[in-house]
Amino acid sequence: MFVKKTIIFRSTIWLAFLTCSLSSQSDFSFKNISVKDGLAESTVKVIYEDHEGFIYFGTENGLDIYNGYEFKNYIMNSFNDASILGNKISCIYEDSNNMIWVGTELGVSRFDPVNRTFSRPVKLDEKSQAVLTDPETMVEDGKGNIWIKLLDSGLIFRHNLKEQTTDCFNCNTGSALEGEKVNVLYEDQNKIVWLGTDSGLFYFNIESGTITEFDLPDGSNTTLITDIEQGGASDLWVGTTVGLFRIKNGINGTIDVFKKEKDPFSIVSNFVKDLDWNGEKNELWIATNDGLSRYVPAENKFYNIQTTPFADSIIE
Repeated sequence: MFVKKTIIFRSTIWLAFLTCSLSSQSDFSFKNISVKDGLAESTVKVIYEDHEGFIYFGTENGLDIYNGYEFKNYIMNSFNDASILGNKISCIYEDSNNMIWVGTELGVSRFDPVNRTFSRPVKLDEKSQAVLTDPETMVEDGKGNIWIKLLDSGLIFRHNLKEQTTDCFNCNTGSALEGEKVNVLYEDQNKIVWLGTDSGLFYFNIESGTITEFDLPDGSNTTLITDIEQGGASDLWVGTTVGLFRIKNGINGTIDVFKKEKDPFSIVSNFVKDLDWNGEKNELWIATNDGLSRYVPAENKFYNIQTTPFADSIIE
């Protein structure tokens, strides 16, 4: 029996359960979970924690939900439209109503964790030639619409919950993002949806219902956007191939530009690949093509980590 219990997992991404030995900081032991323990399939592609602390594992053979004690497995039943659509899970997202959205090789399902039922609300117009499969990212805007980014093509869809319609923003000629490949789909703390493309930054204007280009300074309007990350306060960080940008106080706020300089406390490289905000320490980690940078806003300094000519060593 699958009993719902609130199990809290905080500040941890669980691929296995990691226990640190108190006797030594270098001693770690892993408790591994396998098919023998109830996992549906050994290839786990996605891990997600909902607001209750339940862990969702997206596998190559269905969705597993772990309550801290046991697994509940869900797989597609080809003869039942009330089952999950597809088995190869590519992304999982919880919306503001605590519904769980699941992307697979066949499309998108919505899971109600209270009633433990699935529905398939995302349907394209019959005249549409687009194919909505293998979602990589899903987010929610300020009106409760679900945005979906596909893995390989970078196509962007918006599912309107009230009207039960699904539109593509870069599938066809004349669409809002015609010809644009979206690399990053991101929802900030104010539920503004941002889209980072091969040629600039865009956001969804909730008032006008349109996609709007966001002007980056320093001649960077058409640069490739690599990542977007919410920082402290109202800061939004944008990684590009020509530097790092900080948007303060929303779409009408100020913008700071960070680029590599001779100063040893500048960012290590302008080619940003990944961003991660550490909320506990209020600092930003930046992965680049020339090492790591750690930015401390209180000091306005970057601390850089790079490899040395010597094996198994780094310098900071």
